[in-house]
Amino acid sequence: MRPITALTTRLLRTAALALLPLLLAMPAAQAQQGRFAPAAIVNDRVITNYDVTQRARLLNVLDVRGDLQAEALDRLIDERVQRAEAERRGVPLGDEAIAEGVAEFAARFDRSPEAFLNGLAQSGVSQEHFRDFIEVGLMWRQLVRARFQGRVNVTDADIDNAMDLSAQRGAMRVLMSELFLPSDAQYAEAVAEIAPQIAQITSFEAFADAARRFSAAPSREQGGRLDWLPLSNLPPQLRSRLLDLSPGQVAGPIEVPGAIGFFQLRALESADDVSPSEVRVEYARLMIPGGRGAAAREEAARLARPADICTDLFALTGQPSEDRLRIESATMAEVPTDIGVELAKLDPYETSATLTRGDDLMMLMLCSREMVTEQPPQRERVREQLLNQRLGSLADGFLAELRAAAYIRRP
Repeated sequence: MRPITALTTRLLRTAALALLPLLLAMPAAQAQQGRFAPAAIVNDRVITNYDVTQRARLLNVLDVRGDLQAEALDRLIDERVQRAEAERRGVPLGDEAIAEGVAEFAARFDRSPEAFLNGLAQSGVSQEHFRDFIEVGLMWRQLVRARFQGRVNVTDADIDNAMDLSAQRGAMRVLMSELFLPSDAQYAEAVAEIAPQIAQITSFEAFADAARRFSAAPSREQGGRLDWLPLSNLPPQLRSRLLDLSPGQVAGPIEVPGAIGFFQLRALESADDVSPSEVRVEYARLMIPGGRGAAAREEAARLARPADICTDLFALTGQPSEDRLRIESATMAEVPTDIGVELAKLDPYETSATLTRGDDLMMLMLCSREMVTEQPPQRERVREQLLNQRLGSLADGFLAELRAAAYIRRP
C-alpha cells in the first residue's frame, strides 16, 4: 500500500473544500423541493405544499379553527375546480374587479386594502396568494349568477315573509346537534366516564351515534340533529360558545337544571348578526307533576293539542296557581340557558315538554318572538339576501357535481 504523501493530503483537502458548498446546499435544495412538492392534483392543476401553507396561514388570520392544513387543502381543491369551470366558460375578470374585491374584503375588517395586505404579509401570507383567493371567489360568484339567476325568483310575497319577525329574528343561522345527559346522582358514575369522550368528538357520525345511545332529549331519534336556527334565538351562554367552534367541534359540558348539555356545531351561516338582547320572547311555562314519567308526558301532549295560543292553557288547566303556570317576557339574554335552547326550536304557539324542574315536567309554549331595537330592513336588501341564499344552495350542488367529476389525486 502506497503511503499518503503531503501532496495527496493537500489534494484531498482541496477537493473536499470544493465540494463543501454543494454538500451544504443539498438539504436546502431538498427542503425547497419539498416545499413545492404536490399536495394534490386536480385534473391537470397542481396544489403544492407551499399553497397549502399559505392558505392555512390565511385561515388562521381569518380566525378559522380546527385542522387548518386539512381545511386549507380542501378549500384549495374546491377553488381549482371552480377556476377551471369559470375559465372553461370564459368568465371575464379584470384587474379592476380584483382590486375592488380586495377592498371589499378589507372593509369587513375596517381596514384599508394597503393596511390589510400589510397585515397579511406580517402573518406570512403573500399578496399573490390572497389575490388568487379573491379572484377565484369573484369568478365563481359571477359564474353562479350567470348560470342560475334565471332559475331563482324572489317574489314580493317572499320579501314580505322574510321581513316578518319570524324570518328576520336573526340573519346569522346555526346548524347544530344536541345531546343531554341526565345529572341525577344515580347516573353520576356513567356520566363522568362518557362526558369527556363526548366533549372530544369531532365527527358528525360519532356525535349522532352518541346522541342516539345516551341522550335524554327527544332529538336522540334524529341523532341529536336540529334544523337551522337563528343564532339570536339561542341563549348567550351557548351562542358565545358556538361562535368559537369549527364544524364538528363540541361545546360542553354545559350544566342546566337536571341535565348536562353538549352541542356540536355542524354549520354556521354568516350574515348580519342580531344580539340576543335585541330579541324579546314571551312564553308560557307550565309545571306538570311527574317529571319525565309517562303520565306527565301524556298530560303535556293532551294540553298541547287544543291549545292554539298561550292563554288557552289557563282554561285547559283550570286556572292553576302562578307557580304552576305563568307567562313570562324577557330578552333572550335574560332567559335561562336550557329554556332558551328549547324556545329557539319553536315557532309561535308550538310547545316543548323536554325539561324538568325538580319533580315536575316543564311544558313550554312560545307566545311571541320580536325584535326590540333593530329597524326593519329595506326591501331591496332583503331581496338581495334571499337571492344570495338561493343562489348559494344551487352553487353548493353545482360544486359538488364538478368535484365528483374531477380527477383528484393526493400523492
